[in-house]
Amino acid sequence: MVRPTQFRRLLRLPDVRAATALRTTKLYQLVRDGLFPAPIKRGRSSFWIEDEVAAVNAAVISGQTDEQIKALVAELIAARTQSAPTPASVMPLAKGAQRKRATRDRATVTP
Repeated sequence: MVRPTQFRRLLRLPDVRAATALRTTKLYQLVRDGLFPAPIKRGRSSFWIEDEVAAVNAAVISGQTDEQIKALVAELIAARTQSAPTPASVMPLAKGAQRKRATRDRATVTP
């Protein structure tokens, strides 16, 4: 479903609330119950992956049971780690950062 080379769009809470028609409390209750994917935390901010929100919405619309939705959510969460690019492949270091890293590495080596 998700191609590793494709950029995945992140949604903030207001976008997720609009897409699901759920209030914040209910949304986090579903996350706690395993019926909705947990957000990705960056500092104090929370983000949801748009594909995951759409997949859960489609499952709810199609009338899947709670057990089926829980299984779907577990698959979506597991797929996050499988489709994550390696840090080196995300973005190469800029020349200045490479020099700083090389200087730092040489400074920490003791003969």
